[in-house]
Amino acid sequence: MSRNFWNGPRHKGADAGRTQMSPFTGIDAGRRRRRARPLPLLLTFLLTALAAFPLPDAAGAADSPPVALCPSGTVTLILPDGEQSPVYRLYESTAKAFKEELFLDLKPEVRAGRGGSRALNRLLEEKDDGCFLGVLQFPSFVFLANLRDRLYDDAAIAPAVVAASVPNALWVAESGPLRTLDDFVAAARAEAGKGDLRLVAAGAGSYTDQHLATLQLERAAGIGLGYLPLLGAAESAEAVRAGKAAACWGYAAPAELMPGLRPLAVAAARRSPLLPETPTFQETGRDVLNEAWFGLGIRTSAPESVRAKCAESLTRVMRNATLRADTAALGFTPAAAATDSAEARRLIERLREEAVRLLGDYPLIPRQERLPGRFSPPPP
Repeated sequence: MSRNFWNGPRHKGADAGRTQMSPFTGIDAGRRRRRARPLPLLLTFLLTALAAFPLPDAAGAADSPPVALCPSGTVTLILPDGEQSPVYRLYESTAKAFKEELFLDLKPEVRAGRGGSRALNRLLEEKDDGCFLGVLQFPSFVFLANLRDRLYDDAAIAPAVVAASVPNALWVAESGPLRTLDDFVAAARAEAGKGDLRLVAAGAGSYTDQHLATLQLERAAGIGLGYLPLLGAAESAEAVRAGKAAACWGYAAPAELMPGLRPLAVAAARRSPLLPETPTFQETGRDVLNEAWFGLGIRTSAPESVRAKCAESLTRVMRNATLRADTAALGFTPAAAATDSAEARRLIERLREEAVRLLGDYPLIPRQERLPGRFSPPPP
């Protein structure tokens, strides 16, 4: 037996051509069935009704990704820091949002070093098809591209979205003698009285936001410091634990992400809700404000259609409620501008202008002019 959706079962066999009389009306049942076939008006009515009540698949289509970002189905995110850093934790939450919002896999490739420029140069080696993204950190993204010796070409990388911001904080060994920022400043002054030695603060790379934080603290406290540029947050923290640096710059993140360390002060206008007992630098009388902004970028050489898809898709990811909650739990403030691509572009431009101004206010010290410090490893 075959079935026609509109006409019901169609029987084949010995009785297929036999006339059947209805026992109730005496009318040829076959003729009545032929007259009862749906008319165009009935078809129109049914189609209209179906349109008013979409099938589950149609309803789910509203939640499908607006565009296809990467043809292969897997996007590689080139990270400037390793698994022990808050940035990697933020990546893990972003990967979940990629799967939920875009039905795409997000995998990491860690290229730590040189203040994030190693990761960005790696991005510039890859295809511009939307399957490779890089982490941008303002103001370092601008600093590193505007030095005498350019570490990469920032014009070759198009910022696609701003994700979050987080203030820097100064951390010391939990078991050490420095208990407050006043203790640190006093120790720096005492060390400076011994000649060319300086108390050393470690941070992620030269010519970065954490390098800038060292210069800001020197100016605000009237002290001299040595700066030890390392590969990232994890290595900077280890330098303090191993006694190679008196302090390190790290994000105002949960204390469990900085084991063995104690925060002395947060470079923000107000205290971090994750470190409520830690004062701001301003509360101690030192005007140090230093905030890192994170975003994602793609190669500028990508076709306009690919860059548009990238911005649209990433904005969708940044709106994910779970990602925004995870971002806040790590000490980052989700960017409100992520919900509007035009506003995100204005924010990126403002961050660029601010970084250029800071370059004028705080000329970054070339590595070869950095004074040796008692807590520094011997020069190579």
